[in-house]
Amino acid sequence: EKPELPQWVLYPPHETGLVYGVGSSGIYQGNQAKAIQGAKENARLELLKQLHTTVSGEIRIETKRIVDGGNTQFSRNLRESVYSRAPMTELSGIEVIEAHLSQTQKTAYALVRLDRNQAKAALHRQIGEIDAEFARYSSVPTNIPRPAQLKQLLPALSLMAKRNKLEERLLLVSPQSTVATSSREQIINQRIEKLVGNLKIGLLPSGKDAKALEPGLFRHLTEKGLSISPIAEADLTLTVQFQTRAKLSHGQHFVFADGDVVVKNAAGNTVNAVDARAKGVSGISEAQARAKAIQQLGNRLGEALQESLLKRM
Repeated sequence: EKPELPQWVLYPPHETGLVYGVGSSGIYQGNQAKAIQGAKENARLELLKQLHTTVSGEIRIETKRIVDGGNTQFSRNLRESVYSRAPMTELSGIEVIEAHLSQTQKTAYALVRLDRNQAKAALHRQIGEIDAEFARYSSVPTNIPRPAQLKQLLPALSLMAKRNKLEERLLLVSPQSTVATSSREQIINQRIEKLVGNLKIGLLPSGKDAKALEPGLFRHLTEKGLSISPIAEADLTLTVQFQTRAKLSHGQHFVFADGDVVVKNAAGNTVNAVDARAKGVSGISEAQARAKAIQQLGNRLGEALQESLLKRM
């Protein structure tokens, strides 16, 4: 008597250099085609789950390489934002080997397979194509203003993020694989880091509480690694208009800061505008609550500046 289920449903194949995944999906309202499609997708997810289980710790380390390339908190935040925007590369080469419908169990099953060597070769090819793209960034002139250089160079960070995610996929497929960072990528990466670090930022607070809050904002932005300069020398200027109000409620001190942030370039043109809202709370004193509100404002200013740079990409 022919068995109701193929052997691979219960005992997936094991072959050197190949990875298999088995998935299933219930048949609802007689829709067999939808059930088979669901089984194929679940089989694919099962295959990827096996790959992730093999190298989960190493992947976590690898994903941070592009972020850890930043020397300051601001630079690391900028890189992390770029990395999170880069789409995850689909792992190609997963093929459906067989599908089966079980009428008694009202379930569809699917078997998929990945050839590690073929997938490895495809990923190496994609990484090589990205490395070739870095060539066009090498010709960005160095004798133009810093913001103009960054406008042309920052898209390279997206390429680095894309390359990094391809390396993650490669590590999944072939845990022993290593891909050296291209010399062009290293040079461009160092140049971007230097330009971001040397950006001169002007801070122009206005409003009735501006003078009181300016020292705290200055200190917080400096701690992020930003170079605060006189307005006349600034590459980008943060015009901050805000006011604060304090409130004591049930023994808790609250300080609210509300306003707007406008980022302008050296020519005085607006490149970004955002709302700034902050709240500081302290059970000790109004001064401590105000310090916390200033810290939140500083974070929002850093985000506004980061958004301004990313808009150039």
